[in-house]
Amino acid sequence: MEKEYYRVYEISKMYKITSRYVRTKIKQLNDSGKFNNRIEKDSEGQWLVHHLALPLFKRQRKQKQSYYALTVTFNNDYTNEDVETVMNWVCNRTGLNDLEFYYTIEKGLKTDKTHVHSFTNCKTKRKLIENLRLGFSKVGYKEVPVYDLEGWKNYITKEGNKIIEIKN
Repeated sequence: MEKEYYRVYEISKMYKITSRYVRTKIKQLNDSGKFNNRIEKDSEGQWLVHHLALPLFKRQRKQKQSYYALTVTFNNDYTNEDVETVMNWVCNRTGLNDLEFYYTIEKGLKTDKTHVHSFTNCKTKRKLIENLRLGFSKVGYKEVPVYDLEGWKNYITKEGNKIIEIKN
């Protein structure tokens, strides 16, 4: 059964927004005078919002998923199966539940060494790099922000490589 009135902290949890944003929105709605009968204060001075006014508190702007690109080069020659096994181990070892790691395995044209082009949303870059260094004996990496995700996907699949996906 749906409640009739909701408090500020309940609305912020429901829509994953800050309490400050909820109070600011309440002030804007009160100033407009349109929803005075649906927004009121209780005896303790806390705001109560009627359930019919809840859609006004939904997030207006979608949060952009922030990925960054990571190119990992190896000094040793690894097979594709070795790289996949170690990459799974690295991602599981980070311990993050919402980790997304996408990569392709590629052979260098000049040196014939295996390297990986990837993009990820891993928030703990230091932990990810430490695990890469543990998993592969000698590793170099370059990390840059991704401004055009589709362009980066096209680049890493330029030789027909398949994007391998790891999600925790």
